[in-house]
Amino acid sequence: MATIIYLDGFTMDERKVIQSLLSQFEKERDQGNRALKQLPRGVLRLTRNGPGRISIFREYNYEGKRKRKGIRRDEPLIYQLAHKAYLQEKLRRLNSNIETLKHFGRTLESLDPEDILRSLPAHYDMLDAARVIDPRSDHVLDYPRPVYDGSVPPRRVTLTTGGLAPQVWAELPYCANTKHMERLIHRTGKGVRFRSKGEGLSLEKYDALHLFYHYDEVIEINGQYRSPDGILARRDRKLIFHEHAGMRDDGYREDLMDKLALYASAGIRLGENLIVTFDDEKGGVNMELVEAMLRDRMFS
Repeated sequence: MATIIYLDGFTMDERKVIQSLLSQFEKERDQGNRALKQLPRGVLRLTRNGPGRISIFREYNYEGKRKRKGIRRDEPLIYQLAHKAYLQEKLRRLNSNIETLKHFGRTLESLDPEDILRSLPAHYDMLDAARVIDPRSDHVLDYPRPVYDGSVPPRRVTLTTGGLAPQVWAELPYCANTKHMERLIHRTGKGVRFRSKGEGLSLEKYDALHLFYHYDEVIEINGQYRSPDGILARRDRKLIFHEHAGMRDDGYREDLMDKLALYASAGIRLGENLIVTFDDEKGGVNMELVEAMLRDRMFS
């Protein structure tokens, strides 16, 4: 049964986001623990013995003593043990994130497969990364990342307009996400092109509330690039970030978790300066909730 947490100071939609993340993390943790029990005992050891020469061992305890056995020719066992190390690190991060959400006091850890792999010992670079993540898979998931044409370079993320009045800041040229340009087939009443229904409804609401914003701007955070659906400037020159999560597939959900963790590392946090809204089960958007959240964050 999923843990229920109570969060003061958050809107109902933000509580829903946090509770949803907690439930998802707990589900993934339980699945991971079950998978871990099916993997062989011991750990993988790799050593480099000169150019092009690698020794591969399985290290395990037997009757209280540490044993080491060469497994260079047992490729299935090699990748099962490699996947075990990957899974153990992912479970550590999941448990950390679960505790973070329960207490909401620390930064979430990224569950991006590439981040997990980078944290493993360097000798794992000798192996096929895709098969470490999932021995049954022949590819690494391609999580969505923004792209841009280079005419305006991305700016490093900031939490304020830098002293500029909101209207002046909104009129600055910025680096726009050019991924899936073929989907920019819709226009708002003010002529802004957008990709999805949820984004379009949000943009129209920004205009109805007379808000100043950048749509789908590519920003740089700790050497990584992301594009919030909306960055909005308050009258006090603080910035509010808005993400609308419309897709419901596993890859999109994992990318959202990765994005929230990266945002938190830069001081962009739920309950403070980040709004996350969702489509409902039928793909609808509750614009009353969206407007309530915007009013709460933009005018309070």
